[in-house]
Amino acid sequence: SRCPPAPTRVCIMLANLADEGAMEENGGLEAFQLCSNIFAVRAGAALSFLGLARLSERGAESLLRHGFCIEDGFLPAPAAAALPSAARTSLELWQAAGGEASAASSVAEACGGAAGDDIPGLRWSVPVPRSARGDFVATILEEDGAARAEPLRTLLEAFRELLNDLNTLAVLEGAVEMQLAWYPAGSEGYRRHTDAQPDDGSRRGQRRFSAVAYCNAGWRPGDGGELRLWPPHLGRSVDIEPVAGRMVLFLSGCIPHEVLANARERVALTMWVR
Repeated sequence: SRCPPAPTRVCIMLANLADEGAMEENGGLEAFQLCSNIFAVRAGAALSFLGLARLSERGAESLLRHGFCIEDGFLPAPAAAALPSAARTSLELWQAAGGEASAASSVAEACGGAAGDDIPGLRWSVPVPRSARGDFVATILEEDGAARAEPLRTLLEAFRELLNDLNTLAVLEGAVEMQLAWYPAGSEGYRRHTDAQPDDGSRRGQRRFSAVAYCNAGWRPGDGGELRLWPPHLGRSVDIEPVAGRMVLFLSGCIPHEVLANARERVALTMWVR
């Protein structure tokens, strides 16, 4: 079904958009070296004794050496496949209510809860400027009923285990932000940006890692919506298809990235770790 027009109420979401010159600076080797100071483990070290739960040794080594990694099969397939429909229904209900999450039981039902449960709806918002991005986003809080219901509960558990792995590999504050992003078919994506400024770990409250996991079953070439990264070591961009279950992890302050235009709806869960 087709979503109703977006509500007039707009929530301003802060994005670290900058000009092209600043992007190149943020994506350079100097920025990578600065950001990698948070690692407690160095590239080339033995990783098998760390007991990583969600990151493979190969993925951890890539993160340490290049600032990013790709893990297929990160999300359980059934839960990942169930999320797009639930997200679409939840968003449509929110839009039909004028952008207010007032139909709590209906939204909870869309996200796995039972009708009549005292569960608040997902906190959907419309990021701006729309010239920069075409998604709708919902902030996910641990105390939300939706976070405790399927399919989100199973998916968020994977991120909790990833957080434990990251706390093993790096010195972190441990605070996280969780967000569900829904890109309608025909979206122009999200233009090139970084999620934080380069930092060696001395600034409190900075995003250190960005982890994006995808829930798009049956994704095919031509569907678009790839995540394009500019890793500083490669000297070129890397396009990553948003196939169901795949997770991309990268240093927030030194990896410029963008979401390419998509021909079909695209759903992703993101965790930022501070």
